[in-house]
Parts: sequence; structure tokens; C-alpha cells
Amino acid sequence: MPPLICTLRSTRRLTCPRRSTSAPRRGSEYRFLFVNKGGGSANKAALFQETKSILQPEKLTAFLTEKMKALGTAACPPYHIAFVVGGLSADQALKVAKLASTKYYDNLPTSGNELGQAFRDTSLEAALLKASREFGIGAQFGGKYFAMIFA
Repeated sequence: MPPLICTLRSTRRLTCPRRSTSAPRRGSEYRFLFVNKGGGSANKAALFQETKSILQPEKLTAFLTEKMKALGTAACPPYHIAFVVGGLSADQALKVAKLASTKYYDNLPTSGNELGQAFRDTSLEAALLKASREFGIGAQFGGKYFAMIFA
């Protein structure tokens, strides 16, 4: 929705935002990723810069659960949710989160290493998916399917 003034937005009557990014890859082929945006729904992205103390399992799970609940139904659940912890910059973290929500990183290893290798914490993903099924948020299926996948 384009801004008309700071506090007023108008629909462009177009649900297909134009954006493309290119990056060098090995080989002689192009790969395209198209992400559909639901009519009337906005992509939701947020960046939270926290301290290292949040990286305790109970604290992190509670923090991420709270952030999921804050999404509410504004963008029509069920959602594809991705959380990125760490990264080199805010821009990189948000780009990785967007790609993760498209299953782009599904084949990452399930543990890191001393060099900072990216990985998926599948036990945290399972805990967050379970928590999301207990929210009761969302019009479909009695609110059971707030989120469909975690990445």
C-alpha cells in the first residue's frame, strides 16, 4: 500500500510487488524464485536485536512464541514462519529469513560448527510449531493451524 500521508495508505490494486535480486552463482544457468503474495495480505517481517542472554533455550522459545502471537491474524494465517538467529547484518538476516520461509534452506545441516556454519535447529522448530498449534488464533480449523511450516 503506497503512503498518501504518513498515517494514511491506499491500495495500489496490485498484489504483485515488483522486486528482483540477482547474485552470482556457479554454472551457466539462472535460477528464479517467485514468491506469491496473498491478495490483501502483507508480508510480515520484523527485526529484533537482542543480547546474548536471550540464547538460553527457555528464554529463546518464550521470546519467539511471544513474537509469533504478536502476528495475530493481520496477514491471514496459516503462516510460513522463519526465524533467523545471528548473522552478519540486519539486511542479511532478513534476506535469509525470507528465503527460509520459502524452504530454500531446508537442506541445511542440523548442527553448527566452530566456523559459524548455518544450521537448522529442528527441535526448536518442532517446539515452536507445537506452541503455535495451541494459540487458538486464526479463523481456519479452530485456530489450530496458525503456522504451517517453520524454517
